[in-house]
Amino acid sequence: MIDTDYYKSELEQLKQSSAYRELIYKKTGYIDMSGNDYLGIAANPNLYNEFCNNFLSDQEYKMGACSSRLLSGNHMAAEKLEQWFEQWYGRPSLLFNSGYHANTGMLPALTSANHFIVADKMVHASMIDGIRLSKAKFERFKHNDINHLIRILEKNRLYSGKIVIAVESVYSMDGDVAPLEELVDIKNRYNAMLIVDEAHGFGVFGDTGKGLCEQLGVTDQVDIIVGTLGKAASSVGAFAVCSELIKNYLINKMRSLIFSTALPPINNMWSLYTTKLITDMQKERKQLKCVSDMLRKEITEAGFSSCGASQIVPLIAGSNEKALELYSMFDNDSIDARPVRYPTVPKGSERIRFSLSAAHTAEDINAIKKVLKRIKH
Repeated sequence: MIDTDYYKSELEQLKQSSAYRELIYKKTGYIDMSGNDYLGIAANPNLYNEFCNNFLSDQEYKMGACSSRLLSGNHMAAEKLEQWFEQWYGRPSLLFNSGYHANTGMLPALTSANHFIVADKMVHASMIDGIRLSKAKFERFKHNDINHLIRILEKNRLYSGKIVIAVESVYSMDGDVAPLEELVDIKNRYNAMLIVDEAHGFGVFGDTGKGLCEQLGVTDQVDIIVGTLGKAASSVGAFAVCSELIKNYLINKMRSLIFSTALPPINNMWSLYTTKLITDMQKERKQLKCVSDMLRKEITEAGFSSCGASQIVPLIAGSNEKALELYSMFDNDSIDARPVRYPTVPKGSERIRFSLSAAHTAEDINAIKKVLKRIKH
């Protein structure tokens, strides 16, 4: 008989430290402040209806791929989506089943024991897992600390030509942005490959929504840009834009691509539809910035600590218990603002993580403001 005492003990410790997680339904009638529908695409039923009228009746776009892309699961829908990204970014692209698949599969595929990976301390768990799965030597530099990165690279010059720098454009917990222009200079100086995960930048930044790389004018200088389709594009999957050489190498070496059933064709067509919409959603990007700045201002004026410069706006609680307490208070006012606790974030930085959408309004921010006033007093 399996000894289950270990599992019971671990779960009990999580409960005692207020770190126990449960699956909770999205609540109807609530202001959703925890989703990633950054441009309000998922909140707009007219877009879904328009898509259905144009694509859903087409039997070519099936609900399931039923195989990996290297067997019989490749489909013209995937090819069309990749061709669109290539046209948009001006470089080849490759689809993945999720951002997690992209980051856990790409780093092990691109590196060997003769490579060196250096990653920002705050990169997503998927990048960390990808690094752990690789055979490369690795080190992490202090968050957005360019000087620390340079010191690490100076110590590891022997890896020149086989160095990978991994960062995000917008960091998912603090909502702050990477110094991409400086990172491009550094990767050139040290003959490194730069990978930028635009999971939270795609759709939100840039004139056409390609991300922070576009906004800062470094798109063509970043070796691999990863974007997710499950956030601003309101779909599923992820993609990378890269060179033809890297694309072909990943097709041959990337285990999470080779051994995964492909995305359903209908999902790829929905992604094609929504990402084409994104190019002209300047109004939504402006609205998103407006409500995000408004909320950040209300949090700090209420005496709480916040940070960042994006649509991700944290309210620092300081402990797991306090984060749960704040969550309950927002919940009582029909505001779905979820807590993020240790060990997901460092001790002392536990928080309520507001994730804004262009569908949010000034009235939604005022509803949060009312709760903040009660908490303060």
